[in-house]
Amino acid sequence: MFKSNSSSGSYYQSSQHLSSHSHRSSNAKHYPTFHVHSSDYELVFINNNASTNTMEKLLNHVNTCRQYAIDTESERTNNQLSLIQINSIPIEAPSHVMLFELKHLPDQHSQKYEKILQLFQLIFRLDNEIYSWGNMRRELEPAKDLIIWPIPATLIDIQPYYSMWYNWARTQCKVQSLSYRNDMNNDDKIIQQHQQQLSCHCHPPSPYKI
Repeated sequence: MFKSNSSSGSYYQSSQHLSSHSHRSSNAKHYPTFHVHSSDYELVFINNNASTNTMEKLLNHVNTCRQYAIDTESERTNNQLSLIQINSIPIEAPSHVMLFELKHLPDQHSQKYEKILQLFQLIFRLDNEIYSWGNMRRELEPAKDLIIWPIPATLIDIQPYYSMWYNWARTQCKVQSLSYRNDMNNDDKIIQQHQQQLSCHCHPPSPYKI
């Protein structure tokens, strides 16, 4: 009996897996793969090896850019801040993805270090908008030596608003929240639109709560 139940459970799990895989495959046919062309952004590592030309190019870029997205990473062993990732959001491409490697910065008395400070001053200057996931002011506290404190720029934590955006985005899908009824008639499937709903029925239920 135990063997029979185990077999039944395995079959059920396998069926669920196949159903989930089939659903993803179906979505893949209807929605194009999200792709960011390499010409739309430039990845720049900012460390002791960054060239003077690179620093000058970045300074010119951030001088005209007013919006950024930011994230941080910490060392796994000691949880110390080690990387600041800043993605510029310019009016025209390309964007610059700047990776500040805090453990590999140049000497604090060098000209290159001064240019890094200038970069941070321009990025976090007054009237700029910095988008983050979570409390970025708290995450940046260990980098006070690099950034003007308190930060003059407007820090916008998008996390509290994500669930509302996600639920709104679900209503903007290609099906436009229309439910469908399948009528079987002589083995011919007739798909008939019959009612408009307020929520999306072509995607799984939202895991987020408003």
